[in-house]
Amino acid sequence: MASPETLVQMGNLHEGRVLLGLAGLLLIGALVTRRVKGALLIGIAVVAVGAWVLGLSPGPSGVFSWPSPPRETLGALDFRGLFSAKVLGVTLALLFVDLFDTAGTLLGVGRLGGFLTPKGELPGAGRAFVADAVGTMAGAVLGTSAITTYIESAAGVEEGGRTGLTAVTVAALFLLSLFCIPLLSAIPSVATAPALVAVGAMMMSGAVEVPWTRFDEALPAFLTVAMMPFTYSIAHGVSAGIVSYAVLKLLTGRHRDAHPVLYGLAGLLGLYHALA
Repeated sequence: MASPETLVQMGNLHEGRVLLGLAGLLLIGALVTRRVKGALLIGIAVVAVGAWVLGLSPGPSGVFSWPSPPRETLGALDFRGLFSAKVLGVTLALLFVDLFDTAGTLLGVGRLGGFLTPKGELPGAGRAFVADAVGTMAGAVLGTSAITTYIESAAGVEEGGRTGLTAVTVAALFLLSLFCIPLLSAIPSVATAPALVAVGAMMMSGAVEVPWTRFDEALPAFLTVAMMPFTYSIAHGVSAGIVSYAVLKLLTGRHRDAHPVLYGLAGLLGLYHALA
Protein backbone atom coordinates (compact mmCIF):
# COMPACT_ATOMS: atom_id res chain seq x y z
CA MET A 1 0.00 0.00 0.00
CA ALA A 2 1.07 3.65 -0.43
CA SER A 3 3.21 5.41 2.15
CA PRO A 4 4.28 9.09 2.20
CA GLU A 5 7.60 8.17 3.80
CA THR A 6 8.70 5.07 1.89
CA LEU A 7 6.39 5.17 -1.17
CA VAL A 8 5.24 1.60 -0.45
CA GLN A 9 4.82 -0.45 2.71
CA MET A 10 3.28 -3.67 3.96
CA GLY A 11 -0.48 -3.72 3.54
CA ASN A 12 -3.11 -4.70 6.10
CA LEU A 13 -2.86 -8.49 6.40
CA HIS A 14 -6.11 -8.54 8.37
CA GLU A 15 -8.10 -7.16 5.43
CA GLY A 16 -10.27 -9.72 3.67
CA ARG A 17 -9.27 -8.84 0.10
CA VAL A 18 -5.57 -9.06 0.96
CA LEU A 19 -5.95 -12.48 2.56
CA LEU A 20 -8.07 -13.72 -0.33
CA GLY A 21 -5.49 -12.49 -2.84
CA LEU A 22 -2.66 -14.25 -0.99
CA ALA A 23 -4.71 -17.44 -0.85
CA GLY A 24 -5.31 -17.18 -4.59
CA LEU A 25 -1.60 -16.72 -5.24
CA LEU A 26 -0.73 -19.83 -3.22
CA LEU A 27 -3.48 -21.79 -4.99
CA ILE A 28 -2.15 -20.79 -8.42
CA GLY A 29 1.38 -21.64 -7.32
CA ALA A 30 0.31 -25.11 -6.22
CA LEU A 31 -1.69 -25.74 -9.41
CA VAL A 32 1.15 -24.59 -11.68
CA THR A 33 3.62 -26.76 -9.76
CA ARG A 34 1.32 -29.75 -10.22
CA ARG A 35 1.08 -28.97 -13.97
CA VAL A 36 -2.69 -28.55 -13.81
CA LYS A 37 -4.02 -27.24 -17.11
CA GLY A 38 -5.70 -23.85 -16.80
CA ALA A 39 -4.10 -23.17 -13.42
CA LEU A 40 -4.30 -19.38 -13.77
CA LEU A 41 -7.92 -19.43 -14.93
CA ILE A 42 -8.88 -21.81 -12.12
CA GLY A 43 -7.22 -19.51 -9.58
CA ILE A 44 -8.98 -16.44 -10.98
CA ALA A 45 -12.35 -18.20 -10.97
CA VAL A 46 -11.98 -19.51 -7.40
CA VAL A 47 -10.92 -16.14 -5.99
CA ALA A 48 -13.64 -14.29 -7.91
CA VAL A 49 -16.36 -16.60 -6.60
CA GLY A 50 -14.86 -16.32 -3.11
CA ALA A 51 -14.98 -12.53 -3.30
CA TRP A 52 -18.62 -12.60 -4.40
CA VAL A 53 -19.68 -15.11 -1.72
CA LEU A 54 -17.84 -13.26 1.07
CA GLY A 55 -19.29 -9.94 0.00
CA LEU A 56 -15.86 -8.46 -0.78
CA SER A 57 -16.93 -7.57 -4.30
CA PRO A 58 -20.33 -7.18 -5.96
CA GLY A 59 -21.41 -10.18 -7.96
CA PRO A 60 -22.36 -10.11 -11.64
CA SER A 61 -25.64 -8.52 -12.62
CA GLY A 62 -26.03 -11.10 -15.34
CA VAL A 63 -24.11 -13.35 -17.70
CA PHE A 64 -24.90 -12.31 -21.26
CA SER A 65 -25.60 -9.00 -22.97
CA TRP A 66 -25.55 -7.67 -26.51
CA PRO A 67 -22.30 -5.73 -27.09
CA SER A 68 -22.48 -2.09 -28.10
CA PRO A 69 -19.75 -0.25 -30.06
CA PRO A 70 -17.79 2.57 -28.38
CA ARG A 71 -19.79 5.33 -30.05
CA GLU A 72 -17.85 8.16 -28.39
CA THR A 73 -14.46 6.95 -29.67
CA LEU A 74 -15.25 4.80 -32.71
CA GLY A 75 -13.59 6.49 -35.69
CA ALA A 76 -13.28 9.73 -33.71
CA LEU A 77 -10.27 11.10 -35.62
CA ASP A 78 -9.19 14.72 -35.49
CA PHE A 79 -6.30 15.69 -37.77
CA ARG A 80 -6.19 19.35 -36.74
CA GLY A 81 -2.73 20.28 -35.55
CA LEU A 82 -1.38 16.90 -36.67
CA PHE A 83 2.04 18.31 -37.53
CA SER A 84 2.33 20.70 -34.62
CA ALA A 85 5.32 20.38 -32.29
CA LYS A 86 3.10 19.35 -29.37
CA VAL A 87 1.40 16.52 -31.27
CA LEU A 88 4.67 15.32 -32.78
CA GLY A 89 6.19 15.16 -29.30
CA VAL A 90 3.30 13.05 -28.03
CA THR A 91 3.56 10.83 -31.11
CA LEU A 92 7.26 10.20 -30.53
CA ALA A 93 6.62 9.45 -26.87
CA LEU A 94 3.94 6.90 -27.77
CA LEU A 95 6.27 5.43 -30.42
CA PHE A 96 9.06 4.85 -27.90
CA VAL A 97 6.70 3.41 -25.29
CA ASP A 98 5.00 1.03 -27.73
CA LEU A 99 8.30 0.00 -29.36
CA PHE A 100 10.06 -0.94 -26.14
CA ASP A 101 6.98 -2.39 -24.48
CA THR A 102 6.63 -4.68 -27.51
CA ALA A 103 10.34 -5.52 -27.64
CA GLY A 104 10.44 -6.40 -23.95
CA THR A 105 7.30 -8.51 -24.19
CA LEU A 106 8.37 -10.37 -27.33
CA LEU A 107 11.79 -11.23 -25.92
CA GLY A 108 10.40 -12.22 -22.53
CA VAL A 109 7.64 -14.42 -23.90
CA GLY A 110 9.93 -15.73 -26.64
CA ARG A 111 12.49 -16.82 -24.06
CA LEU A 112 9.82 -18.53 -21.96
CA GLY A 113 8.53 -20.36 -25.02
CA GLY A 114 11.99 -21.43 -26.15
CA PHE A 115 11.82 -19.43 -29.39
CA LEU A 116 15.08 -17.50 -29.00
CA THR A 117 18.20 -18.53 -30.87
CA PRO A 118 21.49 -19.19 -28.99
CA LYS A 119 22.40 -15.56 -29.76
CA GLY A 120 19.25 -14.33 -28.03
CA GLU A 121 17.50 -13.36 -31.26
CA LEU A 122 13.80 -13.92 -31.98
CA PRO A 123 13.15 -15.38 -35.46
CA GLY A 124 10.32 -13.59 -37.26
CA ALA A 125 10.47 -10.62 -34.91
CA GLY A 126 9.95 -8.22 -37.82
CA ARG A 127 6.55 -9.72 -38.64
CA ALA A 128 5.59 -9.61 -34.97
CA PHE A 129 6.45 -5.88 -34.78
CA VAL A 130 4.43 -5.19 -37.94
CA ALA A 131 1.43 -7.05 -36.52
CA ASP A 132 1.75 -5.10 -33.27
CA ALA A 133 1.96 -1.78 -35.13
CA VAL A 134 -1.07 -2.56 -37.29
CA GLY A 135 -3.04 -3.67 -34.25
CA THR A 136 -2.14 -0.51 -32.33
CA MET A 137 -3.31 1.75 -35.15
CA ALA A 138 -6.44 -0.33 -35.83
CA GLY A 139 -7.37 -0.25 -32.16
CA ALA A 140 -7.08 3.53 -32.10
CA VAL A 141 -9.39 3.88 -35.11
CA LEU A 142 -11.88 1.41 -33.62
CA GLY A 143 -11.93 3.38 -30.36
CA THR A 144 -10.54 0.65 -28.11
CA SER A 145 -7.49 0.48 -25.88
CA ALA A 146 -4.20 -0.34 -27.60
CA ILE A 147 -4.23 -3.71 -29.39
CA THR A 148 -0.66 -4.68 -28.62
CA THR A 149 1.42 -7.54 -27.24
CA TYR A 150 0.93 -8.16 -23.53
CA ILE A 151 3.18 -9.91 -21.06
CA GLU A 152 0.17 -11.94 -19.89
CA SER A 153 0.73 -14.03 -23.04
CA ALA A 154 3.28 -15.87 -20.92
CA ALA A 155 0.36 -17.64 -19.27
CA GLY A 156 -0.66 -19.18 -22.59
CA VAL A 157 2.92 -20.18 -23.39
CA GLU A 158 3.22 -21.81 -19.98
CA GLU A 159 0.10 -23.87 -20.77
CA GLY A 160 1.70 -25.12 -24.01
CA GLY A 161 0.43 -22.62 -26.59
CA ARG A 162 3.29 -22.05 -29.03
CA THR A 163 1.71 -21.76 -32.50
CA GLY A 164 -0.35 -19.29 -34.48
CA LEU A 165 -3.40 -21.46 -33.85
CA THR A 166 -3.17 -20.47 -30.18
CA ALA A 167 -3.42 -16.79 -31.11
CA VAL A 168 -6.38 -17.45 -33.42
CA THR A 169 -8.15 -19.40 -30.66
CA VAL A 170 -7.56 -16.61 -28.15
CA ALA A 171 -8.88 -14.05 -30.65
CA ALA A 172 -12.05 -16.10 -31.17
CA LEU A 173 -12.58 -16.39 -27.41
CA PHE A 174 -12.07 -12.66 -26.98
CA LEU A 175 -14.72 -12.09 -29.64
CA LEU A 176 -17.14 -14.36 -27.79
CA SER A 177 -16.31 -12.61 -24.51
CA LEU A 178 -17.96 -9.45 -25.87
CA PHE A 179 -21.28 -11.18 -25.22
CA CYS A 180 -20.34 -11.97 -21.58
CA ILE A 181 -19.46 -8.47 -20.38
CA PRO A 182 -21.78 -8.51 -17.30
CA LEU A 183 -20.02 -11.61 -15.99
CA LEU A 184 -16.46 -10.69 -16.93
CA SER A 185 -16.68 -7.09 -15.70
CA ALA A 186 -17.68 -8.38 -12.25
CA ILE A 187 -14.37 -10.24 -11.81
CA PRO A 188 -12.56 -8.13 -9.18
CA SER A 189 -8.91 -7.09 -9.26
CA VAL A 190 -8.25 -9.27 -6.20
CA ALA A 191 -8.86 -12.28 -8.49
CA THR A 192 -6.64 -11.16 -11.38
CA ALA A 193 -3.76 -9.76 -9.28
CA PRO A 194 -2.49 -13.20 -8.13
CA ALA A 195 -2.40 -14.36 -11.75
CA LEU A 196 -0.28 -11.36 -12.72
CA VAL A 197 2.13 -12.06 -9.87
CA ALA A 198 2.41 -15.65 -11.09
CA VAL A 199 3.13 -14.44 -14.64
CA GLY A 200 5.87 -12.20 -13.24
CA ALA A 201 7.43 -15.21 -11.52
CA MET A 202 7.36 -17.12 -14.82
CA MET A 203 9.15 -14.29 -16.60
CA MET A 204 12.03 -14.34 -14.10
CA SER A 205 13.35 -17.60 -15.51
CA GLY A 206 15.59 -15.69 -17.91
CA ALA A 207 17.47 -14.08 -15.02
CA VAL A 208 19.47 -17.27 -14.48
CA GLU A 209 21.29 -16.59 -17.77
CA VAL A 210 22.62 -13.20 -16.67
CA PRO A 211 26.36 -13.32 -15.84
CA TRP A 212 25.94 -11.74 -12.41
CA THR A 213 29.68 -11.88 -11.68
CA ARG A 214 30.33 -9.39 -14.53
CA PHE A 215 29.06 -6.08 -13.25
CA ASP A 216 28.97 -4.43 -16.70
CA GLU A 217 26.35 -7.07 -17.56
CA ALA A 218 24.72 -7.42 -14.15
CA LEU A 219 24.02 -3.72 -13.49
CA PRO A 220 22.06 -3.09 -16.75
CA ALA A 221 20.11 -6.31 -16.16
CA PHE A 222 19.27 -5.26 -12.60
CA LEU A 223 18.25 -1.76 -13.70
CA THR A 224 16.01 -3.24 -16.38
CA VAL A 225 14.24 -5.52 -13.91
CA ALA A 226 14.01 -2.93 -11.11
CA MET A 227 12.86 0.02 -13.23
CA MET A 228 9.88 -1.81 -14.70
CA PRO A 229 7.86 -2.08 -11.46
CA PHE A 230 9.13 1.21 -10.02
CA THR A 231 8.14 3.19 -13.14
CA TYR A 232 5.18 0.94 -14.02
CA SER A 233 6.56 0.67 -17.55
CA ILE A 234 8.36 -2.05 -19.49
CA ALA A 235 9.60 0.66 -21.87
CA HIS A 236 11.36 2.62 -19.12
CA GLY A 237 12.99 -0.54 -17.82
CA VAL A 238 14.29 -1.50 -21.25
CA SER A 239 15.51 2.07 -21.82
CA ALA A 240 17.44 2.07 -18.54
CA GLY A 241 19.06 -1.23 -19.46
CA ILE A 242 20.08 -0.13 -22.95
CA VAL A 243 21.55 3.22 -21.90
CA SER A 244 23.43 1.83 -18.90
CA TYR A 245 24.73 -1.11 -20.94
CA ALA A 246 26.10 1.16 -23.67
CA VAL A 247 27.72 3.59 -21.22
CA LEU A 248 29.34 0.80 -19.18
CA LYS A 249 30.75 -0.88 -22.27
CA LEU A 250 32.32 2.40 -23.38
CA LEU A 251 33.71 3.23 -19.94
CA THR A 252 35.21 -0.24 -19.44
CA GLY A 253 36.83 -0.43 -22.88
CA ARG A 254 34.55 -3.25 -24.02
CA HIS A 255 32.80 -1.29 -26.73
CA ARG A 256 33.08 -4.21 -29.16
CA ASP A 257 30.71 -6.27 -27.01
CA ALA A 258 27.75 -4.25 -28.29
CA HIS A 259 26.53 -3.57 -31.83
CA PRO A 260 26.94 0.01 -33.14
CA VAL A 261 23.16 0.21 -33.54
CA LEU A 262 22.81 -0.21 -29.79
CA TYR A 263 25.02 2.83 -29.15
CA GLY A 264 22.94 4.88 -31.57
CA LEU A 265 19.76 3.72 -29.88
CA ALA A 266 21.19 4.51 -26.45
CA GLY A 267 22.04 8.03 -27.64
CA LEU A 268 18.50 8.58 -28.96
CA LEU A 269 17.00 7.29 -25.72
CA GLY A 270 19.25 9.53 -23.65
CA LEU A 271 18.25 12.51 -25.79
CA TYR A 272 14.59 11.62 -25.54
CA HIS A 273 14.60 11.39 -21.74
CA ALA A 274 16.70 14.57 -21.49
CA LEU A 275 14.15 16.53 -23.51
CA ALA A 276 11.02 14.84 -22.17
